[in-house]
Amino acid sequence: MLIPGVSRRSCWRQARVFEEQHAARNQGIPTQDRAIVSILDRPTPARLVWPQTRVIAGAAGLLGLFVGLLLALAIDYLDDTLKTAADVERTLGMITLGRIPRPLVLLTSVPRSDGAGQRVAERAR
Repeated sequence: MLIPGVSRRSCWRQARVFEEQHAARNQGIPTQDRAIVSILDRPTPARLVWPQTRVIAGAAGLLGLFVGLLLALAIDYLDDTLKTAADVERTLGMITLGRIPRPLVLLTSVPRSDGAGQRVAERAR
């Protein structure tokens, strides 16, 4: 198990040792050929940079809602079916002579063996 304070101090010590070893290695090398190593800032705890799941999930949700709304509007706009007698008259320029009704659903009582009636939905014929 890592203890945050101990691991942070250990990393800092490791960085300083590396810096000192590199400085000792540069002692006999001419100045123009030296690689300078120095610690710019103290180490900080790790932070997730990518992927930012909350931002991506929120953006995906909004994009999904937008695309769904756009698709629903496009389907409604492109639907050219004739639904009423007025649609037929307006499109074809002729009057409607008749129409086929939708089947009615009736509730009827069906006798059961125990004598009680059971209400059942049945299509009218």
